[in-house]
Amino acid sequence: MNKSEFVTRYTSIVAMLGEPATKVVVAGGGALLMLGIRKETSDLDLDVRKEVLNRYKTRSNVEVFDGREIVNLDKVVALHLLSEETETTIVEGVTVYSVDELIRFKQKLIASPERKKDKLAQDKADLDALFKLKKNGSKPAAFKW
Repeated sequence: MNKSEFVTRYTSIVAMLGEPATKVVVAGGGALLMLGIRKETSDLDLDVRKEVLNRYKTRSNVEVFDGREIVNLDKVVALHLLSEETETTIVEGVTVYSVDELIRFKQKLIASPERKKDKLAQDKADLDALFKLKKNGSKPAAFKW
């Protein structure tokens, strides 16, 4: 999905969850999409409070990756546990992790033995783009300060 489709889907999920947008944080490809690093993404990885995660958990929709529970709402939307100590920013009404947080996340993902090998090239390209964004000190066009 492109950025417009992503924002629409995110907004509807936030409303369904009944949470403030600041407590539904976009991770992964969606965050990179919102920062202008990617042009599209195939899924929504959303980090939410433990209470929300537990509310949507069933036996059939939970998986574990790298020690973290993932609750799959459907084939596109996955909920993860929100770490409240992490930095976020808001891009076009969508709460995403900061560039520094995304760099740490990508580094950990690349180092994980559970990471699928076919995704490593994209992970490394994303990491390079995040470092470039940080180095240039420029804000993506999507930021509204």
